[in-house]
Amino acid sequence: MKRIKYLVFAACVLAGIASCETYKVQDPEMTAVSEFDGKWVCFGVDEAGDTAVYFIEITNDTYNSSDKLWMTVVNNDPGVGNALFGAPYGYYYLDAIRFKVNCNNSNLTFQCDSTEAIAPYLVNNEYLGQTYYTIGYGAFDEKNCVMGKALVEGGKVTPNAIATGGNQKASAIEFALSRNDVILGKSVVEMKGMKITGWYDDMAEYVDFMYENYPW
Repeated sequence: MKRIKYLVFAACVLAGIASCETYKVQDPEMTAVSEFDGKWVCFGVDEAGDTAVYFIEITNDTYNSSDKLWMTVVNNDPGVGNALFGAPYGYYYLDAIRFKVNCNNSNLTFQCDSTEAIAPYLVNNEYLGQTYYTIGYGAFDEKNCVMGKALVEGGKVTPNAIATGGNQKASAIEFALSRNDVILGKSVVEMKGMKITGWYDDMAEYVDFMYENYPW
């Protein structure tokens, strides 16, 4: 009788083990430009020495090419749109352009010669959690309107190069953006910043700058 009970117990244990079989969780798929893609925040300094906070979003292209990417650059200074349209407080048009860039995965550099830049219909402020129209849409009343030409020089991503305020490591980004724009004319902005981690302590200097200098 004891032997029968033991065999029944053993069978139950084996059945339990079989029912608890573990499965390997696959790693998430990465894009062909995974070191570049994502959201970044930068201080941008123009030729006059004025500083603004820019959000940069980088994505792979439709074909997931390893040598091309899309870049969206958003100037979070609401004063640009206010000067153009006289927008009242609380209703802003942000300066934003989107264009294609060539990249090199081996040394994490990127650049583009004079390439067509369009204005997205809407852009987000990552920290205010709000969505805004772009000045291109405000001027032309159409989505993805052509704004002019963009040129990127000296583009570089450096992994884990920045010690953040939250004692983390974040990748660094830098590039010079030259524009020949149908609305804003010609400009050159030197960009330096970091990948957005999602933690306030890591980005405090950028967020504090916006609250201190922008009339949100």
